[in-house]
Amino acid sequence: MYNSLPKPVIGGHHYRAVGSREEAAYAIAQAAVSAWHSERGGNRIEIPIGVVASLAVLPFKGEQAPRYADWVMGLDAETLAEAYRKTWTRWWVLRPDLATRARPLHDWLQDDDEAARYADAVRAVTHAVLKAGVLDLVGDADPYFRSDTDLLGWVVALMRSRGEQRALAEFPTPPDMAALMARLITVDMDAVVPGQSFLEPTSGTGAMVRLMAQRLREHGRSPADYRWVLNELDPLAAAVAAANAILWDLGPNTLVWAGDTLVEGDGPEQAAREKAELVAHRDRLLGHASAVAAVWTLDAAMAG
Repeated sequence: MYNSLPKPVIGGHHYRAVGSREEAAYAIAQAAVSAWHSERGGNRIEIPIGVVASLAVLPFKGEQAPRYADWVMGLDAETLAEAYRKTWTRWWVLRPDLATRARPLHDWLQDDDEAARYADAVRAVTHAVLKAGVLDLVGDADPYFRSDTDLLGWVVALMRSRGEQRALAEFPTPPDMAALMARLITVDMDAVVPGQSFLEPTSGTGAMVRLMAQRLREHGRSPADYRWVLNELDPLAAAVAAANAILWDLGPNTLVWAGDTLVEGDGPEQAAREKAELVAHRDRLLGHASAVAAVWTLDAAMAG
């Protein structure tokens, strides 16, 4: 799957995020916004958000992850788009439901003309966030530290104008308040048992779910042992929530749905049906053995 890309070579630079993880996320989001507008990227904000999301879900994790920045920055525009495209193909093999829900973040990569039109702005955003330490922030092997902040949520918030936020009724909960709410919900951890479902009907990019998962990890629990259902009316925010579900490693029992449950009915049930259909479709196209082989081949190639 990655055979057409240059062999990854770990670089000598280490671009570290500066400040607390929340401050670093904000700085990286600012770098993305500045680079996008400097290159006159326009109002297609799903593209720069998608660039940061693509870097966040790259299979580079562990202490060497930040050093792959040199390799990514060394790719020409066409190869960079190919790397991002194949990253999402990898996730479609692994999690077709989440990759499909995240489609607004990577749909533009499927059109060569579209990718070429925004190539300079995409490279500018890529370089800016890499230098700001994005791989340092999202590259930890431990999902607890990858989940320590909602980086993509910051990118969405800064990319959108205040007018857009008001029109969409998007008012992000302050991190401290969200953390307090998560602790109140799980104040009795003995009552939180594996298999339990957590439903967030207005999930946004997933801030509350992230904090609930962190709370479980702090008590020695794995989020993979629970069921997560995120519902969001705005398709772009839902796409980011799906990318975050991958980044934060919420596990196989995660559903993300984009829609209005008041109008369209039971979102979780629809999301579950969608997931089952997408998994069946993937298996029909690839077959189980070939899907596993594709992931192994990709991971081996990325590891050099």
